[in-house]
Amino acid sequence: MNNDRLFKKILVPISSEFYSKKVIKRGLELAEIFQSNLTIAYIMEEKTLHKTEKLLETYLPFLDKTETQKEVIKKERETADLIVFEEANKLLKNYTIYFDKKVLYGEFSDVILSEVKHHSYDLVIIGYQKACLLNYRLIDTLKIPVWIETEDTEEAPRDILLGVCSNLAPNKKVPNISLILSKLLGWKLHILYIVDTEDTVEVDEKGSRYSKDRDTLLLSGRNFVNKMREKGITAELIQGRFENEVIKKANEINPRLIVIGREKKQRGKLGLPIRNVKRKIVEKSKHSVLLLN
Repeated sequence: MNNDRLFKKILVPISSEFYSKKVIKRGLELAEIFQSNLTIAYIMEEKTLHKTEKLLETYLPFLDKTETQKEVIKKERETADLIVFEEANKLLKNYTIYFDKKVLYGEFSDVILSEVKHHSYDLVIIGYQKACLLNYRLIDTLKIPVWIETEDTEEAPRDILLGVCSNLAPNKKVPNISLILSKLLGWKLHILYIVDTEDTVEVDEKGSRYSKDRDTLLLSGRNFVNKMREKGITAELIQGRFENEVIKKANEINPRLIVIGREKKQRGKLGLPIRNVKRKIVEKSKHSVLLLN
């Protein structure tokens, strides 16, 4: 995969419920590296206006409510200009690119999905704090990479990118994109290959699952790791529950970013169905995560 094929159009959506300087800076940084078209969109969340409507229902007549709603929307636009876009313009002085700005209204996920559909973005960068709810429908629905920039890192991360491969994914995009990003960002690449002990299958490029015994999966993992090492990449093979091992390794090496591919884990303890493995990793990790989807 060539560098110029990565991230041609980047969308950085900012919710009226949660403002993140870090996510704007990350968007500018990646747009600079890949010479991408960058759009920063301030999204006035419906729930903000709905709260206002409920407060006004009892006390104001219809015309007054309408005027007050218009005033709320006006204030939100001023907030976007004075805080979000002004901050982006300040940061822009350190870069050679420019960005498009939008002010949109609606439910956060719906607006983003609509924007991606109609404007062909190939990367979305969103901010996340553990104190705030992350909209998982967005992660589950988008078919393009989603970069989740965390605000909750307690200690300064090391300049490491952790690329995670496993028997649960085709393992094509993760090593390629991780290598490109690590070189361009100047971060050391660490590839982790996990043989999931709960879901012993091999997943091909089409996402089809084939049952395999553990020895076969370990052999495939060793072969993959050896190929990475031959390229001079730090790589290791481990066994365990995919989600637990990702968090454990991330806590150990403290990377700036975890890159995860199209893992198709379906079985957990005692062979019971399992869902939302990526959600668990995002929730439990204190590190930024790039989901390649």
